[in-house]
Amino acid sequence: VYMGVARAEAVVGRLRTALPGDLPVAIVQRTSTPDEVIARTTLDSLVDTIRTERIGSPAILVIGRVAGLAAGHADGMNAVIGHLANTARPSSCG
Repeated sequence: VYMGVARAEAVVGRLRTALPGDLPVAIVQRTSTPDEVIARTTLDSLVDTIRTERIGSPAILVIGRVAGLAAGHADGMNAVIGHLANTARPSSCG
């Protein structure tokens, strides 16, 4: 979800009608910059993670199993998530 941080609560509400709450999510803030931040969470914890980690725009939400593949492979997965974030297109969700 491109630029989805501000409307994360609405995005979660819509997605939870069809997807499980434990679905992995990666939040990529300031992608491809020296200040890039990647936070990992679940769909149910997304809004709290954004608040707790003080994540703001610009950021992209990567939602789905690919976001959960990072365990034990952080460097490679960060590159994949960063690539997904760089090639993301605006979503109609929200």
